[in-house]
Amino acid sequence: MLHLDMHEAQRQMLDMRIKVIRPSERAEGCRVDVHAFYYQQQLSELKRLAAEYPRPVSEIYDELASNASTSLDTAAYFPSWD
Repeated sequence: MLHLDMHEAQRQMLDMRIKVIRPSERAEGCRVDVHAFYYQQQLSELKRLAAEYPRPVSEIYDELASNASTSLDTAAYFPSWD
């Protein structure tokens, strides 16, 4: 009987933890990390371009950097390789 009570107590604790975690996972009203989002977007684009036409990564990087450097918001994400 004691063994069953322990499992029941553990299950109830787990249920309580899940109830606490679930509302925060919805992320309603949370701010988006623009830098992380942009980085992931560029990484996906780099992978896509590399898969399309095999060429050096530095060439693809330079292409993405030249496109980004026209916008002051994104120019800082591509430091020069010099």
